[in-house]
Amino acid sequence: MIELKHNDKIILNGKKGYIGTVRGMATQFTGISAKYNTNPDEDVKRELSRGHEIYWIGQEPACLCGDKGYYEAEQLKWSQAIKLEDGQQVLIEGDIKTVHYKGNYSDMASFI
Repeated sequence: MIELKHNDKIILNGKKGYIGTVRGMATQFTGISAKYNTNPDEDVKRELSRGHEIYWIGQEPACLCGDKGYYEAEQLKWSQAIKLEDGQQVLIEGDIKTVHYKGNYSDMASFI
């Protein structure tokens, strides 16, 4: 079983994306917990009580660039991405979840 963590690069149905988690956003990405003096565990409980997703996959946005080396660097960056399939079970922050592809949207997948 593949273990995923916040900000992992993934490829799902040929689309590139990043794993997002409420706990990861609060601690690693922006430091929201430190800035607003909140507890990441309480953040997760609050989002669950509101019916929000606590794990998701956000699609990598498209980019056009005139730099000749940009696309080679991007290809190298994504060469180690984790490949997932719709319906695959994964481990995220100790929870076993199933990947649910929603379509070609900015929030292309969730976990159920």
